[in-house]
Amino acid sequence: MKKLILVIIYLFYATLCLADEIDKLMAIKPIRIEVLPYKKDTNIAYLQTPFVQAQIIKKINANILKDPSRVFAIHLVYTKYREIDSFNQPKLNYYRYQELKKLYPELIKNPNIHWKVFEQIKAKTKDDAAKCFHGFVIYLKNEIPVERINEAINIIKDITDSYKDSFITIPSYKKIKVKKIRERTGIYLPNNTKKRKKGITYSRPGIWGRTEKTKTIKDTLILFETPEKTVNIGDFNTTYFENIDVYNTLRTLDIGSTTAIVIDVTGSMAPFSAEVMLWIKNRKHLIGKANFSFFNDGNNEPDQYKKIGKTGGIYKANNTQYDSIFNCMALTMRAGTGGFPPENYCEAIIQTIKWFPNTDTVVVIADISASASDIELLSEIKKPVHIVFAGTSIDIDQSYYDLANKTNGSIFYKTKRYDPKMAHKSKKGKGLVMDFDGMEFPIVPH
Repeated sequence: MKKLILVIIYLFYATLCLADEIDKLMAIKPIRIEVLPYKKDTNIAYLQTPFVQAQIIKKINANILKDPSRVFAIHLVYTKYREIDSFNQPKLNYYRYQELKKLYPELIKNPNIHWKVFEQIKAKTKDDAAKCFHGFVIYLKNEIPVERINEAINIIKDITDSYKDSFITIPSYKKIKVKKIRERTGIYLPNNTKKRKKGITYSRPGIWGRTEKTKTIKDTLILFETPEKTVNIGDFNTTYFENIDVYNTLRTLDIGSTTAIVIDVTGSMAPFSAEVMLWIKNRKHLIGKANFSFFNDGNNEPDQYKKIGKTGGIYKANNTQYDSIFNCMALTMRAGTGGFPPENYCEAIIQTIKWFPNTDTVVVIADISASASDIELLSEIKKPVHIVFAGTSIDIDQSYYDLANKTNGSIFYKTKRYDPKMAHKSKKGKGLVMDFDGMEFPIVPH
C-alpha cells in the first residue's frame, strides 16, 4: 500500500512539473510570419494538427525523434485567423502542447531545446487558413553519428602516424640567356665575286667601300642559379587520398610567426585535414611559431538558427606541440560537422585575428565546393587572405573570389598560385572567369 501511495505521489509531482514546463512555453511571444515554408530535410520532423484542433493527425519524418537528445529546437506554428470572436488561440496552443507531451514527454522535459512560436498572418479566409501548416516543426542538430566522426579521426591519426621524413636531393640549376653578338675582324672582302672566290682579302675598305668580314660569337648570361639542396618531402600512407595537392601546396608557402592558418573541418573535409596535419609534421618548425584555428560552422546548430557573425564553432589551437594541434582539430570535428555547404569563413578569420593580433597574413584551407555564408563581414577583414582550395570543382563561388581579391590575397588550386586580379570576362559567354591550368573556371555569384 505504501509503495502504491509513493507511486501516486511521484506521478502527481511529475505531472505538475510537466504542467509547469507547458506554462513556461505558453509565455513565449509569437513571431509573426507570412506563412511557414515547407522544407523537406532529413533533420526536420513535422507533427501536423488540423487548423482549429489540437490532436496530432500526421507525422512526417518522425522516426528521427527516437533519440530526444538530438533535438535542437521545436517550433509551434499556427495561423492568425478566427471566424468568431470567442475563439481562444492560447487555449488551443495549450492543448497542442499537451498532445505533444502525450507522444513525446521527453521533449517537454528537455531544458536544452530551443522553443519558438510562429503566427502565420497571410491567410484571409478559412479555406486559406486550412491550407497552412499547423502543429510542431522539430529540428535536429546537424550531427553525423559519433561513430563515423571517431572513425574519420582515427583514420587521420593512422595516416599521420605513418609519416616519416624522406629526403631527396635537388640538383643545382642555372637559367641562362644566350645572346648572339657580331664581332668585327678587320678583314675586308673584295666587291668582285671572282676575287672573293679566290680568297683575296684586304686590310682596308679602300675607296670602293669594301665590306668588312664579321664573325658571330655567343655570349652566355646567367640569369639566376640555384645551388644543390636537400629537401624533406615526407613519406606516408596515401591509400585514402585521390591526390595530396593541399599538402604539396602548403609545403611551398613561406609561413612565419605572423601567419594564421584557418582550417575548415566540416563534412567531407577530413582527408584535407589529414593533409594539413601531415604538413605540420613535415614542417616541424611551424610548431610554436605559426598559429592555427579550426572551425565547424556552428557546433551542429541547425542552419535556421545560425546568425551571421555569431555562428560559432571556432576553436583556437595551442601551437606548442603537435599533439595539441591535432587534439584541437579532433575536438572541433566532434563538436560539429556543419550543415548546408555555405560556411562561416569570415567569422572564423575575424575571430582568429582577434586571438592572434600580430597576424599579418591569413591562410585558409577551404572546401572549393562550398562558399562563405557570411561574406557581408568581409569589410572587417583587414589582412591578406590566401585561399588554398581543397577538392575539385568546375567553378568558384563569388564569395571566395571576393575574399581573396578584396583583401589583396591569392588563390591556390592544385599547387599553383593564382592572382584573383587576373580574372577576366569569359571568352565563351558572360561573366567573370579565372584560368586554372588553361581552363576557364566561372565565378558564380553568391
